[in-house]
Amino acid sequence: MYLGIIMQTDQILTQSLHKKKKPIVVNFFDNEIEHLEYSGKSNRLIVHFRGVPNVFLRWTPTTNRKIFEFVYWFNNKTKKFDLGVYSKNFKTAECKKIIDNIIKRARDPYDPKIWLKDPKDIFNTSKIVKNNKSNDVLLKDAIEKLVIANYPRKKIVGNLSAFTQREFNRFLIGYNERTSKLYYEDNQNGWGVTTIKKKCGIESFEELFKTYPPGVGRKNTTEISLYDHSLGQVPIREISSYELEEYLNEIPRSYGQKNNILKAYNSLFNFAKKEHLLGKPIPKDPTKDIELVLNEEPTSKATQYNDDVFDLSELRIIDQGLIKLGRKRPMQVEAIMFMLVTGIRIEECCKLKWTNITKDENGKAVIKVPKYIIKGRSRQGQRDENIYIEPNDDGYNPIARVLDRVNRHRKRKGFHKFKHIPYIFSSPRADPMKLLNTIEYPDYAHSKHCRISARTLNDTWRDLKKITGINHGSIKTLRKTFISNANEILGGEHESRHLTRHKTPWINVKNYDKRKSHQVREMTRRVNNVFSFKRGS
Repeated sequence: MYLGIIMQTDQILTQSLHKKKKPIVVNFFDNEIEHLEYSGKSNRLIVHFRGVPNVFLRWTPTTNRKIFEFVYWFNNKTKKFDLGVYSKNFKTAECKKIIDNIIKRARDPYDPKIWLKDPKDIFNTSKIVKNNKSNDVLLKDAIEKLVIANYPRKKIVGNLSAFTQREFNRFLIGYNERTSKLYYEDNQNGWGVTTIKKKCGIESFEELFKTYPPGVGRKNTTEISLYDHSLGQVPIREISSYELEEYLNEIPRSYGQKNNILKAYNSLFNFAKKEHLLGKPIPKDPTKDIELVLNEEPTSKATQYNDDVFDLSELRIIDQGLIKLGRKRPMQVEAIMFMLVTGIRIEECCKLKWTNITKDENGKAVIKVPKYIIKGRSRQGQRDENIYIEPNDDGYNPIARVLDRVNRHRKRKGFHKFKHIPYIFSSPRADPMKLLNTIEYPDYAHSKHCRISARTLNDTWRDLKKITGINHGSIKTLRKTFISNANEILGGEHESRHLTRHKTPWINVKNYDKRKSHQVREMTRRVNNVFSFKRGS
């Protein structure tokens, strides 16, 4: 009667439902359902239907209440949900329409043994669309508006950074071909700008969401964005912490992934509130009532180097290896050298510009790290941070050495295009024709195409590991090593945080313990004594 039903699976389900009892079996006819008879003592019975393996009838003889139930096997789990209560308005004909719709939309048409989608999602989506007759804004519609608006920040002017927009889009509309059509960039104010890629077949956001509506374009993964999930069809004001937490836990997700999903949803909720998409009264933000539990032992691969640092002998070997790679990978090598002697983060290093090199109140050289590039994003209350270009006790200046190496590269034959690029660590792959054609490409020099990227730095680090034989640690370990050395030399985080620009968990230290620039310069001089291992070159 219903194609695509797995008989073997149904036998497993039947055995699990009725290990001891002999089941009641009837035909899928209204007449037989209405005239069920039972003389035993059970308060609840499960009735099977001939030829309809996945559908059962949950019957309470004492009240004669009968509920259609759908039982199935999905993602290696037995799952079930109610289709509806048997009544004069909901009989076998109505039930059959729902089952046919589930099979049509969830089954693989080429292999009826496979569920492509969770039948419960199909059922909930159909139910929500049918019942939502008001003007309530659906979650998917709110997401579309947020993406098109480029994620306005909550309390300060501008948009969230391109880094954050890309991350949030992964959870809200991602795991889908639609995100491959998007291009992310930070403008000169540090505000993220998301646009449609050129020559991708899509001309606008409206066309993007029309081409890839919910469920269309999904990638082959168990992950599913909120836009493609059945929750996308729910009015955003009706989504509670229960539904959101159920979404978080329906497939295995790490603590960090769940936390990032909640951040993305919080951004969406604040936007919906500001744009009056929640109606009245304004509901509570569901993310506020969700408490995540962190595993005692980290499970993410990204944590494998959390406690790793390099010793002084390894820093010497790394520096020597970088010098050997200097001609093969110019700029990437110097960027890693810069991170080694400053402890700056990868995303901050890539975005530094020559205009960031200036002087402090005492007329001494300093590199100002703009607040909008710190940690790859800007936050309310964030301030510019300084890197002091200061020699050590022997007069050796490791930061100046890196900048000198960069300038030598800029003078090399074939690298004259670098003078048109504002970034300190320019990309050797920058297009010189576009750099010169400022009329047609006025913003190209400031784009991410003209600076080195984290990916190319990772490639350089891979080559460096082959040369040095140092197989532990990552580029991020350079910052951890710098901070560890600073803590040891300066007597702890209380002092070293002024040099490392590292935010501490102690609010009183962060807000009230201040240092003058000449004091931080003295700290820089002391820590720079670590880098006396290499002079010149």
